[in-house]
Amino acid sequence: MSSPTLNELAERLKRVGDEIAGMRKRIEAGGLIAYARFAEADQAACVECGRVWLDSSGRWRSYLTVDDEPVLYCPECAAREFGGEDA
Repeated sequence: MSSPTLNELAERLKRVGDEIAGMRKRIEAGGLIAYARFAEADQAACVECGRVWLDSSGRWRSYLTVDDEPVLYCPECAAREFGGEDA
């Protein structure tokens, strides 16, 4: 089996870069969708414990489900579910 040429390697690198750019756009779009949906809600609440988000300076986290629906976690539930701060 021969080694790939420089052009083949460059093309592979470009494809990987394009895939990463696409992923980044989907992540950014998901965050904007989540922000817009939570901003429209009368009260944003933690999907786990139901605590209402009243303090905008709190470090709450939003995630997209497998169905691309945004869900919101309070700091304590996010740490318990996903690790990180407040764990």
